[in-house]
Amino acid sequence: MLGIGGLLRRAAELAGDSLYMNSLHIIMNNVLSAALGFFFWFIAARLYSPAEVGIASTLISAMVMLGILSGTGFRIGLMRFLCDAREQSRMVNTCISVVVVVSALLAALFLMLREHISPALAEVLDSPPVAAGFLVFAISFSVSLLIEGAFIAGRLAKYVLLKNVLANTLKIPVPVFLVPLGAAGIFAGWGLATTLMLLVALLIFMPRVLRGYALRPALDRATLEEMVRFSAGNHLSGVLSAAPSLVMPVLITNRLAPEMAAYFYVSWMITNLLYMVPIGTSYSLLAEASADLRRTGEKVLKALRFMFAITLPGALAVAVLADHLLMLFGSSYTAEAGTLLRLLALSSIPVVLIRTYIALRNVQKRVSRVVLVNAFLASGIIATAYLLMPVLGLAGVGVAWLAVNSVLMVVLALRLYCELRPP
Repeated sequence: MLGIGGLLRRAAELAGDSLYMNSLHIIMNNVLSAALGFFFWFIAARLYSPAEVGIASTLISAMVMLGILSGTGFRIGLMRFLCDAREQSRMVNTCISVVVVVSALLAALFLMLREHISPALAEVLDSPPVAAGFLVFAISFSVSLLIEGAFIAGRLAKYVLLKNVLANTLKIPVPVFLVPLGAAGIFAGWGLATTLMLLVALLIFMPRVLRGYALRPALDRATLEEMVRFSAGNHLSGVLSAAPSLVMPVLITNRLAPEMAAYFYVSWMITNLLYMVPIGTSYSLLAEASADLRRTGEKVLKALRFMFAITLPGALAVAVLADHLLMLFGSSYTAEAGTLLRLLALSSIPVVLIRTYIALRNVQKRVSRVVLVNAFLASGIIATAYLLMPVLGLAGVGVAWLAVNSVLMVVLALRLYCELRPP
């Protein structure tokens, strides 16, 4: 047992380790952003009609989707290459320039096709100020996601945390004063806060990460060639990684019933808090190992110990307390989703090793392996859930998630052991 002095020394060691601190900042960012986002929608639901909230949430969802698509994987690319770049500011500005152009084109295309995509959205976007806001906010969100990669690469993920906590805090009061604008008022609160904090991040935070940084248009062919080869695969990998959680609600609605999709969403929302630990730490590991390739094995083992120390007890706690957690949403959630939540929580344990493997392969620039891993997960989970749902109901989704992740974990664990074991 450690005494007070030992605990303080251990805390000081952790505070001085950039891998641990970056990981903690990313995890805290995800948790606090989720909590503040929940409060934002809680306030909106009290002030606006359900129809207005629905239109605003759809507008924001469309903007987030465009942000992910227009990112082209450069966020991960910055984590991998920025530390080795001779002209770091030029690399960042090149990525920003490309993302601005791509996001503007995608947002403009969305506006042109709004009648075909959603007539309900078209009514709101027919207003020139709202359409202009959509274009500006879509670009802001895309660039905001991108520069987080630079903060993590610079091993200063505290600026990711600070940017997003301030943005999510600023979002909350704006809709209170814009109720007469309807859905546009909610949308404006979300977009204005995102845009304002992007400016703060570029003008104040970024010069602290990259000495002498100044925002200006740039286009470096060498940077683009290197980044595109690496980032394109990671972009595809990111889409595949998100596919199960995006496809599953539709699949559940079609195979079971619409209300079952609601039970899945709540269970997934709770489980996603556990996933934040391996995801956030794997990003930090990518930046740390890329900065010192000779110590990659040491950093991988350190990251694994850290992730398991948090994820394992967290998963077991959620599995034990599943019924009590779901009771917060109603007794029907406990009755229908208790088993599902337990299985999804336990699936976060194999995710620790899977995310470590993905980070290691990105460090080695073996992006094809990352794509294969996520393709296996996406196809395996969706296909297995599809087959099991008629037999096991909603629990079949949890069985699929845990089984596919566990099988992949065993395969990847053997590969990592052979690769990292001492000679």
